[in-house]
Amino acid sequence: MKKLIALLLVLTMALSLAACAKKPAEDTTEDETITDTENTTEDTTEDTAEDTTEDATEGTEETQEPEAQEPADPDADVPATPDVDPETPATPEEPVDDGGAAVNPGDTATELTAEEQEVLDTLQQLVAGAADEIMCDNVIISADQYPYYLFIDYIDGSIAASASAMIGSIAHSVVLLKLPADADVAAVAADIEANLDPRKWICVEAEATLVKTSGQYVLMAMSSQDIVDAISANFDTVFGA
Repeated sequence: MKKLIALLLVLTMALSLAACAKKPAEDTTEDETITDTENTTEDTTEDTAEDTTEDATEGTEETQEPEAQEPADPDADVPATPDVDPETPATPEEPVDDGGAAVNPGDTATELTAEEQEVLDTLQQLVAGAADEIMCDNVIISADQYPYYLFIDYIDGSIAASASAMIGSIAHSVVLLKLPADADVAAVAADIEANLDPRKWICVEAEATLVKTSGQYVLMAMSSQDIVDAISANFDTVFGA
């Protein structure tokens, strides 16, 4: 009986030892499985983070990389730059021949003599208040313009000033002629009066004409009757007729 009990105790102890030995092995396996899973997760996370970082870096580098500019063509045509000496003054333009055009006192490029200015100033006194509304040339006329303005040829030593309308559709012309001291003033005035043409503008005709003399001066006027009368009165006032 004692042997049977002892055998049961031994068997029970053996089973207990076997159970204890099996449990640590299972715990170890579970621990290893958990550890492997954690390591795999960490490796996957690290690989994914590294791949993402590398892709982002490469994308940034591609975005920031500037486009390469093509080099300039050395054979391209380049306009030549003229050689200019900075100390050399510019060459002034040569004056253009105006073909004997009337001398405009407002043109600073043309200097009037004292006698020419006197004739022009006297003419301005004659037309003052008579034809202020008409835009006139107010010039010293040249030798080749005498036939057009005075209907006579140029007289040596004479000076003539014009205050004629600058618009061809207005029949208005006033010319003051100063003759040299030895000239026959009456004969020149008669020549002008015989040849003057109030229809020289073709499309219009002057209503009235006038030729008057005083000393060395001859006045010729063609315009409306009122303007001619006003200029005649101014002439008498200026020259004391």
